[in-house]
Amino acid sequence: YEHVHLNFKGTYFLAKTVFEQAQKILPPEWTKRQNANKRPILTKAECAEYLAYTNLDRQQIADKVLNVFIKKPPFTNQLYHKERVKQMEQNLKALRVYLAPEALRRTAVQYRQAIQKTPSDWRLRGKYGQLLMKGLKDFQAAAEQYRLMQKFLPHSYVGNIALGAVSRELGDLDEVIAQYMEAIRIKPTCIDAHYYVAWAYQKQGRMDKAIEYYSKTLRLQPDRVSAYNNLAEILYRKGKFKEAVETYHKGLLFVPDNPILHYNLGILLGRQGHRR
Repeated sequence: YEHVHLNFKGTYFLAKTVFEQAQKILPPEWTKRQNANKRPILTKAECAEYLAYTNLDRQQIADKVLNVFIKKPPFTNQLYHKERVKQMEQNLKALRVYLAPEALRRTAVQYRQAIQKTPSDWRLRGKYGQLLMKGLKDFQAAAEQYRLMQKFLPHSYVGNIALGAVSRELGDLDEVIAQYMEAIRIKPTCIDAHYYVAWAYQKQGRMDKAIEYYSKTLRLQPDRVSAYNNLAEILYRKGKFKEAVETYHKGLLFVPDNPILHYNLGILLGRQGHRR
């Protein structure tokens, strides 16, 4: 069935409409403070300010909607799909101006202003940390935001995933393993945690542990191409040629058109003199 997801404007309109109607039927003691303060309903712009909904967020949402959803089934069966993709690509191209360094610095100011109003908002901390890590490349500052996010959300694996990511950027493999292992403890089915534990063990030369966690990754996500590649490479370097070839073949069962798996399988077979 076709359906829609509300954009920011639609979400605000719905929330405002519901609140205005709900306010009429709430007991007076629930609304007397607001009535005494004569506090008006926040405008859409004020909500965007509190939530740090910025032009960078618009760019990220547009990118995700287009490349993660619209370009893939079942959306490819929609009427006028090609025309829609073309229009969305044009819109996304226009939004890329907000990825420029100066634009990112302005966005950082907006995030800090929102955090000053609501310091315990873990989502704001996470968004700001992501901007610091991916956009401004200030990894230490990003780690500080992620630690605060973890403080405000101690029961969740999300903070560990974020700290694991910034630890990868800092090259601290022990911390990478520690953070992702804690994420696995909290959420045993966390795919990225298993994958990056394997990745860190591989970087450390602890190949048996890397094999273990790449294998767990593929049980959870059988189409993870990079896990097949890394696992096959380890097996080959350990002299397990047959197992390496089988790993590539297994990957091609799940992603049969993947050029990387085909290419690397061909290279591996070529090294063994298999030319056909």
